[in-house]
Amino acid sequence: SLGSYGHCTLQDDVQDLDSLMASLIERFGKLYKRKPKFVLMGHSTGCQDTVTYLKSGRYATFVSAVILQAPVSDREYFTDSSTTKYLTLARSMINDGKAKEMMCREAWDVPITAERYASLLGS
Repeated sequence: SLGSYGHCTLQDDVQDLDSLMASLIERFGKLYKRKPKFVLMGHSTGCQDTVTYLKSGRYATFVSAVILQAPVSDREYFTDSSTTKYLTLARSMINDGKAKEMMCREAWDVPITAERYASLLGS
């Protein structure tokens, strides 16, 4: 998600990776005349993207290995009482049709939508 970290969900990232993989599969499949294999590398929250891609990515069968560099679990890191409060707020915003609206500044240290907050911290 790069610069859009707080504005998209893990599923949005999976869709982006699917688009990239489709392009690479087409290009390298033609070039080498065989099923290409890929290694995915995720850094920090990108590790969550990598694992989510392996679980639900359209071309996950083309991934032969992964590298998880400095993996983090946002859900485990943010375990204080304020997380529960803001997760409840995020879910309420989503239920009210405000999934793409930004959470309050106190919820996260970067601009983040209710949908992304719930995606990272919800279970």
